[in-house]
Amino acid sequence: MAKAMKPDTERDWQIKSAADTLLRAEEIKADKPLYDAAMRELKKRKAALAVVLQNPLPSPKKGEERKAFIKRCAGSKAMNAEFPDNAQRVGVCFSQWRKVHGGKKPK
Repeated sequence: MAKAMKPDTERDWQIKSAADTLLRAEEIKADKPLYDAAMRELKKRKAALAVVLQNPLPSPKKGEERKAFIKRCAGSKAMNAEFPDNAQRVGVCFSQWRKVHGGKKPK
């Protein structure tokens, strides 16, 4: 008689995913140029994340005008670190404004 398969639990999925990650890590370590490049990229990402965690995305202050908020937001250290492209940074600032004040995305 065939044994009934029980569905994977969240923990089973985590274990399988971790095993896949460890296998891939072994492959990467065996390829020195790839490993070195990956470590440089990891270092950059950790630095950017540290800036963002220390400086969360700006929010409009009570009574702050939209133009003043966008200027302050787009000039913040956290925003410049996370969004080096000015157009993207300004777009995120407008999104932050709309979260507080409402409004539709521009087309």
